[in-house]
Amino acid sequence: MRVSPGCTNCHAIRRAWLIAHNKQVAPAKRRAYLDAVEQRAGRLEWSGRVAVLPGWLDELTALCRGKARKRIFVESMGDIFHPGVPAAEIIKLFAFAARTPNHDFLLLTKRPDAMRDTTARLGLEWPGNLWAGASVESQDQDWRVGALLQAPAQVRFLSCEPLLGPLDLSRFLWFDGSNGGPEHYQEHGWAYDEWSGGFIGQDPARDLDNPRAGLDWVICGTESINGYPGRDPGLGPIRDLRDQCQKAHVPFFLKQAEIDRRLVKMPALDGTVWAQVPKAAQ
Repeated sequence: MRVSPGCTNCHAIRRAWLIAHNKQVAPAKRRAYLDAVEQRAGRLEWSGRVAVLPGWLDELTALCRGKARKRIFVESMGDIFHPGVPAAEIIKLFAFAARTPNHDFLLLTKRPDAMRDTTARLGLEWPGNLWAGASVESQDQDWRVGALLQAPAQVRFLSCEPLLGPLDLSRFLWFDGSNGGPEHYQEHGWAYDEWSGGFIGQDPARDLDNPRAGLDWVICGTESINGYPGRDPGLGPIRDLRDQCQKAHVPFFLKQAEIDRRLVKMPALDGTVWAQVPKAAQ
């Protein structure tokens, strides 16, 4: 299901189709992908049927081999908070992260409201090494940030990929008093919080019980279509997003960008490769 404009050129659909038709892939895994994707009028689309990959937990376990600490994306081909995913699979993931504290697991969703509600309904506690993330590609999707910040995870992050245009996150970023005076906070609707010793947003559209209301990490990247540049917002919105993060002391990670009509991985922006990560992971 394509849930927002960032899904228009979904890489996962094409990859799912290729896996489904690769005879070197295990039959059970091929069947799962065959059930999940289909062709309609010559275009690949998600079928709307949820397929839980057999052996997904074994594959995740294999990624955790070795002593070096890793950051592992849990599911790059789907969304575990799709309404059709059985609750048992979500419970398995949380339990696995809890008993594997030597690695960090990045859980990304386009349904942070479902993530908030489902984990609360199931009574799940967030392990410190299970990071909660939401995809936000444009200003129209910034409602996802408010829902994300209601998840009591130790690290909350955004994936702004593909970034489709200017994105103002200032009201969701954490200000610690070192990046501006009172006028700065008032301009963005923030207020001092004595409990936390910092500033928190006063947005009536959000109901945040956690004073540590800000984002911990922002990942940014432009669109890629089969390895080639897709919709390009230009470097201006990328610079602006970086500057917002720098002012709020939020780590910024630039994954890829279109430079001179080429898609460049980990590009230097204004002479710097932006590969910052949260302190919790350092």
